[in-house]
Amino acid sequence: MLSTEAFRDAVINNSSASLAETLSDFEVVLLPDVSADEAQKVTVYLITYGNAVDYAKTSSGPNKPQKGMDVAERILDVQTPDQIYGNSIDGNSLWQRRDLPDPTADDLFQGSGRPSSNLYSGPEMLGALMGLEHLLSEQVAAGDANGFTYVAMTTDGRPERRAWWDTREGAGSDSLVGEAVPLLKKLGGDPITTSGLIYNQAGDAFYLEDNSGDLPWPVMQRQLNAALDAVAKQAACEDGLEVDVVAMGDDTDANFPAIYGDLFSDKTFDPSSGGWSYAVQDSYGLPEFDG
Repeated sequence: MLSTEAFRDAVINNSSASLAETLSDFEVVLLPDVSADEAQKVTVYLITYGNAVDYAKTSSGPNKPQKGMDVAERILDVQTPDQIYGNSIDGNSLWQRRDLPDPTADDLFQGSGRPSSNLYSGPEMLGALMGLEHLLSEQVAAGDANGFTYVAMTTDGRPERRAWWDTREGAGSDSLVGEAVPLLKKLGGDPITTSGLIYNQAGDAFYLEDNSGDLPWPVMQRQLNAALDAVAKQAACEDGLEVDVVAMGDDTDANFPAIYGDLFSDKTFDPSSGGWSYAVQDSYGLPEFDG
């Protein structure tokens, strides 16, 4: 049996891919003193954010407990687009469904020592967090936040999208108009046109305007934390909301201790008035990998 902390440590020390394979030998069972009538259904919402934000929902319960293991394996098996497709959009159905622009020669530039080209650089983190806020607000509105809610976020880079899709000056175009990558309707449907927040190599933060001239990141932050506060307030149990972030960083010369220190201590989650627990682990505070 693995607790949340033990499961997280297992991922850290074994890699998600190897642990996903190991989980195939596990069996999910109810505790001996818990009947099927008492056991509650667990619903998992999975938001992934590469060049577009994607979404999946699945549930497991006492009648089909093994489905919970399928959920865990699916989460652990998430791969970045460059790992799946290399430096190409061939076979990338998500790219085609969202009608994203065809790549140019500049999009395929690969620097020395870099694992992949620019094609899949820049995650849509702002959109993912806006989608999370939408799901949490819907949960509260439906009165479904009266149990336990667990929010887990994992990232391995900065909150910036591909520079030539962004609202940055000098982003490869004379125009500062950002490429609109809309969220799915289930995540609110907002047309994301900017990363909203970027960091330079030294870890200094800069807010960016969207195509309407507004600053969407601080708006998202206020709305997200208000939704988290509302979930915690509606929860029927003590410590009914837990938020965990694992910030691994990417393998560049950027100052990730400074970036993650600011991003996750000041500019994203704020549990100070909401009555919910919050923890951050970054790649500089994790134990050494085994093996």
